[in-house]
Amino acid sequence: MPDRVQGDIFEVAQDTSDALVLVFGRIGLNAMNVRWRSFREHVDYPEWRKVRNPFVELGPMGPTRPTGSQNWFWFVHSDDNQGLSDDAATKHFQAASDWLTGKGIGALVTNGVKDADHGLSTASNSASNARRVQLLLRLAEEIEARGVRVVLVSLNDAFVRDA
Repeated sequence: MPDRVQGDIFEVAQDTSDALVLVFGRIGLNAMNVRWRSFREHVDYPEWRKVRNPFVELGPMGPTRPTGSQNWFWFVHSDDNQGLSDDAATKHFQAASDWLTGKGIGALVTNGVKDADHGLSTASNSASNARRVQLLLRLAEEIEARGVRVVLVSLNDAFVRDA
Protein backbone atom coordinates (compact mmCIF):
# COMPACT_ATOMS: atom_id res chain seq x y z
CA MET A 1 0.00 0.00 0.00
CA PRO A 2 1.48 3.37 -0.99
CA ASP A 3 2.22 6.03 1.60
CA ARG A 4 -0.41 8.76 1.55
CA VAL A 5 0.54 12.26 2.62
CA GLN A 6 -1.27 15.57 2.86
CA GLY A 7 1.19 18.33 2.05
CA ASP A 8 3.37 20.06 -0.51
CA ILE A 9 4.95 17.80 -3.17
CA PHE A 10 8.13 19.87 -3.14
CA GLU A 11 8.53 19.68 0.65
CA VAL A 12 7.99 15.92 0.61
CA ALA A 13 10.54 15.65 -2.20
CA GLN A 14 13.09 17.47 -0.03
CA ASP A 15 12.58 14.84 2.69
CA THR A 16 13.09 11.93 0.26
CA SER A 17 16.19 10.71 -1.52
CA ASP A 18 16.84 8.40 -4.46
CA ALA A 19 13.39 9.09 -5.89
CA LEU A 20 11.66 10.12 -9.06
CA VAL A 21 9.42 13.06 -8.18
CA LEU A 22 6.58 13.02 -10.71
CA VAL A 23 4.86 16.41 -10.51
CA PHE A 24 1.58 16.94 -12.32
CA GLY A 25 0.11 20.42 -12.76
CA ARG A 26 0.46 23.78 -14.36
CA ILE A 27 1.69 27.24 -13.42
CA GLY A 28 -0.91 30.00 -13.32
CA LEU A 29 -2.68 31.98 -10.64
CA ASN A 30 -2.71 28.92 -8.42
CA ALA A 31 -1.09 27.19 -5.45
CA MET A 32 1.35 25.32 -7.70
CA ASN A 33 2.85 28.63 -8.79
CA VAL A 34 3.38 29.70 -5.17
CA ARG A 35 4.80 26.30 -4.16
CA TRP A 36 7.14 26.15 -7.17
CA ARG A 37 8.52 29.66 -6.56
CA SER A 38 9.13 28.90 -2.88
CA PHE A 39 10.85 25.61 -3.71
CA ARG A 40 12.96 27.14 -6.47
CA GLU A 41 14.12 29.97 -4.20
CA HIS A 42 15.02 27.76 -1.23
CA VAL A 43 16.92 24.89 -2.82
CA ASP A 44 20.48 24.98 -4.01
CA TYR A 45 19.84 24.06 -7.64
CA PRO A 46 21.47 26.98 -9.51
CA GLU A 47 20.21 25.95 -12.95
CA TRP A 48 16.59 26.10 -11.72
CA ARG A 49 16.74 29.61 -10.20
CA LYS A 50 15.37 31.23 -13.37
CA VAL A 51 12.87 28.54 -14.32
CA ARG A 52 9.48 30.20 -14.16
CA ASN A 53 7.37 27.31 -15.42
CA PRO A 54 8.89 23.85 -14.93
CA PHE A 55 6.02 22.18 -16.81
CA VAL A 56 6.91 24.11 -19.97
CA GLU A 57 10.66 24.64 -19.50
CA LEU A 58 11.67 21.30 -17.94
CA GLY A 59 8.76 18.95 -18.63
CA PRO A 60 9.51 18.20 -22.29
CA MET A 61 12.99 16.94 -21.29
CA GLY A 62 11.50 14.10 -19.27
CA PRO A 63 13.19 13.22 -15.99
CA THR A 64 15.85 15.73 -15.03
CA ARG A 65 18.21 15.80 -12.08
CA PRO A 66 19.39 19.22 -10.92
CA THR A 67 22.97 19.60 -9.75
CA GLY A 68 23.16 18.77 -6.05
CA SER A 69 19.89 16.84 -5.89
CA GLN A 70 19.51 13.24 -4.79
CA ASN A 71 16.25 13.07 -6.74
CA TRP A 72 15.11 13.16 -10.32
CA PHE A 73 12.14 15.38 -11.24
CA TRP A 74 9.63 14.89 -14.03
CA PHE A 75 7.11 17.68 -14.66
CA VAL A 76 3.92 16.73 -16.51
CA HIS A 77 1.70 19.58 -17.68
CA SER A 78 -2.00 19.04 -17.10
CA ASP A 79 -4.34 19.17 -20.07
CA ASP A 80 -7.91 20.40 -20.40
CA ASN A 81 -9.57 21.71 -17.28
CA GLN A 82 -6.28 21.40 -15.36
CA GLY A 83 -6.51 17.62 -15.37
CA LEU A 84 -5.75 14.52 -17.41
CA SER A 85 -7.94 11.76 -18.76
CA ASP A 86 -7.66 8.31 -17.17
CA ASP A 87 -5.74 7.07 -20.23
CA ALA A 88 -3.26 9.96 -20.09
CA ALA A 89 -2.73 9.62 -16.32
CA THR A 90 -2.19 5.86 -16.71
CA LYS A 91 0.26 6.43 -19.58
CA HIS A 92 2.34 8.84 -17.48
CA PHE A 93 2.39 6.54 -14.45
CA GLN A 94 3.45 3.59 -16.60
CA ALA A 95 6.19 5.64 -18.28
CA ALA A 96 7.46 6.78 -14.88
CA SER A 97 7.39 3.21 -13.57
CA ASP A 98 9.34 1.89 -16.55
CA TRP A 99 11.86 4.73 -16.34
CA LEU A 100 12.60 4.47 -12.62
CA THR A 101 12.79 0.69 -12.51
CA GLY A 102 15.14 0.81 -15.51
CA LYS A 103 17.36 3.22 -13.57
CA GLY A 104 17.14 1.24 -10.33
CA ILE A 105 15.54 4.12 -8.43
CA GLY A 106 13.79 3.01 -5.27
CA ALA A 107 10.94 5.49 -4.83
CA LEU A 108 8.28 7.45 -6.67
CA VAL A 109 6.84 10.60 -5.09
CA THR A 110 3.87 12.10 -6.93
CA ASN A 111 1.01 14.50 -6.42
CA GLY A 112 -1.25 12.75 -8.89
CA VAL A 113 -3.66 14.68 -11.08
CA LYS A 114 -7.41 15.22 -11.21
CA ASP A 115 -9.59 14.03 -14.08
CA ALA A 116 -10.31 16.52 -16.84
CA ASP A 117 -14.07 15.99 -16.42
CA HIS A 118 -14.62 18.61 -13.69
CA GLY A 119 -17.54 20.98 -14.17
CA LEU A 120 -19.88 23.07 -12.06
CA SER A 121 -21.49 20.27 -10.03
CA THR A 122 -19.87 19.76 -6.63
CA ALA A 123 -21.37 16.29 -6.33
CA SER A 124 -20.13 15.26 -9.75
CA ASN A 125 -16.66 16.68 -9.07
CA SER A 126 -16.48 14.85 -5.73
CA ALA A 127 -17.41 11.58 -7.41
CA SER A 128 -14.80 12.21 -10.09
CA ASN A 129 -12.16 12.90 -7.45
CA ALA A 130 -13.03 9.68 -5.60
CA ARG A 131 -12.75 7.68 -8.84
CA ARG A 132 -9.40 9.32 -9.65
CA VAL A 133 -7.97 8.56 -6.20
CA GLN A 134 -8.92 4.90 -6.68
CA LEU A 135 -7.23 4.85 -10.09
CA LEU A 136 -4.06 6.43 -8.69
CA LEU A 137 -4.01 3.99 -5.77
CA ARG A 138 -4.31 1.06 -8.19
CA LEU A 139 -1.51 2.45 -10.37
CA ALA A 140 0.65 3.05 -7.29
CA GLU A 141 0.09 -0.53 -6.12
CA GLU A 142 1.16 -1.81 -9.57
CA ILE A 143 4.36 0.22 -9.29
CA GLU A 144 4.98 -1.05 -5.76
CA ALA A 145 4.64 -4.61 -7.05
CA ARG A 146 7.83 -3.85 -9.02
CA GLY A 147 9.68 -3.20 -5.75
CA VAL A 148 9.34 0.59 -5.73
CA ARG A 149 8.13 2.63 -2.74
CA VAL A 150 5.35 5.06 -3.74
CA VAL A 151 4.33 8.22 -1.90
CA LEU A 152 1.10 9.94 -2.98
CA VAL A 153 0.99 13.61 -1.95
CA SER A 154 -1.90 16.08 -2.12
CA LEU A 155 -2.36 19.58 -0.74
CA ASN A 156 -5.92 18.63 0.12
CA ASP A 157 -6.96 15.47 1.91
CA ALA A 158 -7.66 13.42 -1.23
CA PHE A 159 -5.23 10.63 -0.39
CA VAL A 160 -5.68 10.57 3.39
CA ARG A 161 -9.44 10.97 3.88
CA ASP A 162 -10.21 7.28 3.36
CA ALA A 163 -6.85 5.84 4.48
